Amino acid sequence: MNTLFNCLTVVLLTLSGVAGCSKERQPVPNQTPGSGVGDQKTESEGPSKDIFRIYDEFVAAQTVAGECEVHEPGLEEQHRKNFLSVSRAVRRELTGKHGKPESTLDEFLRGHDAVVRTRTLEMLRSHPCDSADARVVIERYRAQSQWKVPAGR
Repeated sequence: MNTLFNCLTVVLLTLSGVAGCSKERQPVPNQTPGSGVGDQKTESEGPSKDIFRIYDEFVAAQTVAGECEVHEPGLEEQHRKNFLSVSRAVRRELTGKHGKPESTLDEFLRGHDAVVRTRTLEMLRSHPCDSADARVVIERYRAQSQWKVPAGR
């Protein structure tokens, strides 16, 4: 499924017309410090994982959780709240750093989300809900739901 997330990231960057985006990494909800992946930098060094990738991972995880009928009390609502924070950060990036007009963002993100969902559903055909890959994404969904979004996001 990591291949799926890599593809989804490329799709977002391609659709947004963004080129040369920062390859910095941002704190990720299901990775531990010191693992080499998702290590946090200090506040002064800025974010450590690309917010566009985080956004795509939220959309994909939400899609898998819905298709695989992950129903746990409070999980969906908390995931939605955290996704809203990530979505706001993506909007700030697109308007502030990449010059996308605010008036185009709703339509752009709806279209982008549809592409991510479609590709995720295609992946689920070959990696069904009981597969190890789908279980990893479901665990990511749970971790994203429990994630304490950094202040200011």
